[in-house]
Amino acid sequence: MRRAVNEAKSVVDRKGIHLIYPDHLQKVETVCNATAQNVSSMLQDIRNKKKTEIDVISGAILREGKEFELDLPINQALTHLIHLLEKFGQNA
Repeated sequence: MRRAVNEAKSVVDRKGIHLIYPDHLQKVETVCNATAQNVSSMLQDIRNKKKTEIDVISGAILREGKEFELDLPINQALTHLIHLLEKFGQNA
């Protein structure tokens, strides 16, 4: 999670976007801890054989990062893995 968030932060930094949270990792960890018992919308979509929002989240990070020729292996892997789950279901 930290590596994926830091990759996204590298894109944000390159684009000159200022985040409102000074510690982006702490904010993400806080949200993850607060929602740990929830069933994520992506998992719900996979369970219901629906298309997820991965292309809007990690896919967007990849598209924006490409502009700066950034290497974003974690977000790329997450995007590919979710696409596999969309295609083959939870047992992929």
